[in-house]
Amino acid sequence: MKAAPSPSATRTTLTAVLLGVAVFAIYNANGREIDIGDSAPSRLAAREVVLRGTFALDQCIKERPDYADWPSIVVGRDGHYRSAYSFAPVVEAAAVGTVLHRTGAIDMAAPLSASLVAKLTASLITTLACVLAFLTARRRTTDLQAFLIAIGLGLGTGLWPTVSQTLWQHETAIFGLMAAVYLLERHPEKPPPLWLLGLALGVAGMARAQVTPAIAVLAIAAIWRARTWRAAVGLWTLAACAGVTAAVGLYWFGNVLGPRMAMLAAMPATHLVSGPLSSEPWIGALGLLVSPNRGILVFSPIVVVALAGLSGARSGGRGSRALRWYGAAALAQFLTYSAFSVWWAGYTYGPRYVLDILPLLVPFAAVGLARLAARRVVRGLLVLLLVWSIAVSALGAFCYAAGTWNSGIEDPDDVDLKHERLWDVHDLQIATCLRAGWREDNFQLFKLAALRRPAVK
Repeated sequence: MKAAPSPSATRTTLTAVLLGVAVFAIYNANGREIDIGDSAPSRLAAREVVLRGTFALDQCIKERPDYADWPSIVVGRDGHYRSAYSFAPVVEAAAVGTVLHRTGAIDMAAPLSASLVAKLTASLITTLACVLAFLTARRRTTDLQAFLIAIGLGLGTGLWPTVSQTLWQHETAIFGLMAAVYLLERHPEKPPPLWLLGLALGVAGMARAQVTPAIAVLAIAAIWRARTWRAAVGLWTLAACAGVTAAVGLYWFGNVLGPRMAMLAAMPATHLVSGPLSSEPWIGALGLLVSPNRGILVFSPIVVVALAGLSGARSGGRGSRALRWYGAAALAQFLTYSAFSVWWAGYTYGPRYVLDILPLLVPFAAVGLARLAARRVVRGLLVLLLVWSIAVSALGAFCYAAGTWNSGIEDPDDVDLKHERLWDVHDLQIATCLRAGWREDNFQLFKLAALRRPAVK
């Protein structure tokens, strides 16, 4: 006879479900997608897969010839127009779109349907990452504190105004890394199912090759925990994902890296840098942390909770070895992004690249919050930091537009060409976004145009 679930397990499951429903609803409360050139090809390709069974964007170019001039849309070796970015989010959005289209919930030929599907897909995947963050954190702290950590991650960082709002590739990478950390945390002293861990890491890598340093460290951590290098065979799914990515790049673009090298070659002209890597990586490191217009500690100071948990890696207690591996992965990824010449990630609201590192910090946040919460004064300070972080994220979700501040609509200089603006405390992106106010396109995805084609008169 199967034992009934314990009250504690039932409560945890219910909390996870309520967390997911609430976060998903909040992500979609603004009723709009961030419409930007880097993410639009994924949205368009997903629509083409649903309607025509192809990843090619030829029909889109026929409808909008100006798309052909976008750097995010390139011509493959077969002469077809394709997205310059990963196909992984396209597959995910196409799966969501197919279900909604075939059930009659939406018509994928409707004017705003592609935007709706992109938004729903990105917000769903990001929500799942938040739920996994809760389930991961509770391995080291209470359910209540784990819930607060998930809220801080999901609503107090760029996961709300950026990652969940469109198909950036970040949503898939963050979910994959969060799933990997969750699997490693389930049994801190035993290796997880390596094929499943490899799949989680592989999905993250398929979406964003930039997170390869973190993937490599976590893969080594799993093999080390298994106490034999033969365990590497268990990560065959990771190798399979890498193989599929290389094969697609070779088939579509004639290069296992796809069009990335060509995009890197264009970077000096579009971002006024000398090359893809910086000769002053310490500038990028400081910028990712404290730049007034890109620093994670400015836009999401609640992440200091994770910094408070760093001492747990030196404690020698249960799970401290795992924390050291997560710390190594986070550091490797942080140093990688610090070395990028365009560390500010172009047009975005606050930090974007550093968001990929946050799943690796969830166990540290659990340790840190458990220690900090013991002091009443500190608890009050943490509440203020959380309120600020959520307020700034909400501002981005309801007021941010890519052109505001970044391209100089209110200011005379494009941030990609005048980099000193990233450090100007008198020219704050948060303040500019606040002055810009409520976006006129809020709630447009709640309109009939997102669901149905206009009636033919």
